[in-house]
Amino acid sequence: KDWTPIDLAGKVFDGNNKWIKGLKAPMFNSVSAEVRNLNVEANIVAAEMSSVGAICNTLEDGALTNCSTAGVLTFSNTQNVGEALGDITVGGVVGRVIAGSLLNCRNKMDIVIASGAAAGLEYPSILSLGGVAGVINGEAVDVKACENHAELKIEETSGSVSSTYTM
Repeated sequence: KDWTPIDLAGKVFDGNNKWIKGLKAPMFNSVSAEVRNLNVEANIVAAEMSSVGAICNTLEDGALTNCSTAGVLTFSNTQNVGEALGDITVGGVVGRVIAGSLLNCRNKMDIVIASGAAAGLEYPSILSLGGVAGVINGEAVDVKACENHAELKIEETSGSVSSTYTM
């Protein structure tokens, strides 16, 4: 059965340094809790999400500690052609960080913005891409000892999309 990303709030999820392998979707959708010692190996093709990361799409007010990712994350906007999606954020560990902390996180997940993914998006859509985090929006964010060891690849960027890159 396909995995559906879940929201995690007010709890601690300890992955016990184990690897979760074979995911085709992010582990969590929104996190306002602590996720620690979690390793995810995945092959994710995101077509209908504006924020995507292998551990979680959005870190709202929580912590990702000692988390790592491996595999491939492909953003392919086949579902929203012609729509103004606003910000699109793609990161190996987390797509968007609003508040919280990223501590000792590692990304070995290649990130690909597929050919045609940006075509048809309307201005002012912004594509933010990063190895560990796609974008960090808030001022109350603590990032320490995080590393990216993967490729960030944009196959084409036609359309009215401006791109930004983060760590």
